[in-house]
Amino acid sequence: CNLRVLWLAHCNLKDLDCVDTMEQLEELYIPFNQIKDVSQLFLHPTLQVLDLDDNQVANVESVDFLASIKKLQVLNLDNNPIALKTYYRNIVCSRITHLETLDNIKVSDMERKRVTDEDEAIEDYARREAAEQSEKMRKGIFPGHEVPLTKQQPFSSSSVSSVATTPRTPRTARFFPEVPNTSRS
Repeated sequence: CNLRVLWLAHCNLKDLDCVDTMEQLEELYIPFNQIKDVSQLFLHPTLQVLDLDDNQVANVESVDFLASIKKLQVLNLDNNPIALKTYYRNIVCSRITHLETLDNIKVSDMERKRVTDEDEAIEDYARREAAEQSEKMRKGIFPGHEVPLTKQQPFSSSSVSSVATTPRTPRTARFFPEVPNTSRS
């Protein structure tokens, strides 16, 4: 089959069996389907553009298969579970080093930097800490307090910072000083 461009949007596809024999394929647009496994695409060395927007691609191993397609320049994985991963762009761009555009955004040299396990562990820890803090705040427990704050619980003087109070001049005196009446009658 000499087909070079194929659009299969909204076709309820679950796999890529339909493109196995299309060896000359250069552009494949298959957004809004339910594709999880893209490993079959490594058989398409001429593929340059791949649009997988809004599918079910979730694992990094899928990206490794796509890295074997040396002509692949444009990839769209927007709205896939893999796009929710921490360092998603770095993961994809460091594995597919010849990629020029990811999710309609030009790939930068910084994004090609390989993500280490330590980077991911640090980010996972920060995410867990933020989730725990958010859950505590949802329950009414705020930083620096051991128990939930409620409307009935009065504030102690130690929990409120002292604010210097100075007597203020009434507004009218500050902004509208008395002006002597100089009009002649």
